[in-house]
Amino acid sequence: MEKTSFSISFVGVWEKPLAVLPNFDNRFAKDLFGLPYDTFNGFTPDGYVVAIENKPFPMMVLSPTRLVIKAKDRNGLQEYMEALQPEIDKFIHGNRFSSFGINSEYQWTDINESSEVWLWNHFINPSLSDASSFQMCNKLNLRLGINETQVANVEIEPRRGIRNGIFANINHHHNQFLSGMPIGEEAKSLIESSIETIEERIIKRLIENER
Repeated sequence: MEKTSFSISFVGVWEKPLAVLPNFDNRFAKDLFGLPYDTFNGFTPDGYVVAIENKPFPMMVLSPTRLVIKAKDRNGLQEYMEALQPEIDKFIHGNRFSSFGINSEYQWTDINESSEVWLWNHFINPSLSDASSFQMCNKLNLRLGINETQVANVEIEPRRGIRNGIFANINHHHNQFLSGMPIGEEAKSLIESSIETIEERIIKRLIENER
């Protein structure tokens, strides 16, 4: 199996829903991701958005209930969090998050059989195979407790357009308060700790282990 990391995100849930959404300075928003002529900055049904046109990342979505910052890798995520923190503080004084998540997306290719067969063989109790002439699994939603405050919500499914590929969306949820946007060493520690936990607990033990 060949693994590719697609993206990593910070998702913070506001302690109190926002009554009014901010509208960042246009120059700041356009320059946030270093591609001013390709950057969308404005309001959508999802909230106030800064994003690269027609790209899944990088992006920021600020809604009444949560803040989402998505990047390709950990360094990009920390960079965007650092850049956004003072701008967010201008508009949302005393902002606090009641919980937060570090979310990641991965792809595996070159598995040794079709993805639907692999998912069945890897995750489903083999005794169930006696009930039918063939077995396939299209999508799994798993919830695993990490400790008393952390949970991993894992979605695994066949990779669209790749017969022997699978895709995973992993939400590493932290049920704990944050006083404002984490930056500097705090942000670095949260991101690296989450990546290490997901790599060890979910990717190596749950997905890449061989039965």
